[in-house]
Amino acid sequence: MIQIIKKVCKRSAIRYGHSAVLAAFAVSLIIHSSAFAVSANPETGKNANQIEVELTAYSSTESQTDSTPLISASGKTVHDGMVAANFLPFGTKIKIPSLFGDKIFTVGDRMNKRFQNRIDVWFSNTEAAIKFGFKKAFIEIVE
Repeated sequence: MIQIIKKVCKRSAIRYGHSAVLAAFAVSLIIHSSAFAVSANPETGKNANQIEVELTAYSSTESQTDSTPLISASGKTVHDGMVAANFLPFGTKIKIPSLFGDKIFTVGDRMNKRFQNRIDVWFSNTEAAIKFGFKKAFIEIVE
């Protein structure tokens, strides 16, 4: 990202002069620095901290996990509000507003490495996990 900004600034400086580019860049940083995380994508209208993902569900059974189904990949005991995701660091807080409102989930587990754009929501029983099924939704990364 920095390299792209440098290229744009260099090209603009050649065309408009160094002082004009530096002034414009400084003003844009002041105006937009606090809006980076919440700026909307003009094509989708979604916030920058929103990502569309596939959602599945799992419960604590050896057939769905491993020989220690109550212990997550992060070493913590599974609990309501825990999710598994390979593309987010442990401890990342997320919301899934269209399905769970303002409930905050925490990434504490991993999935099979073939799933890169998927989140697995933990449920306390297999029936609830099966009922949840497969969905697509936007998640919000909570800052």
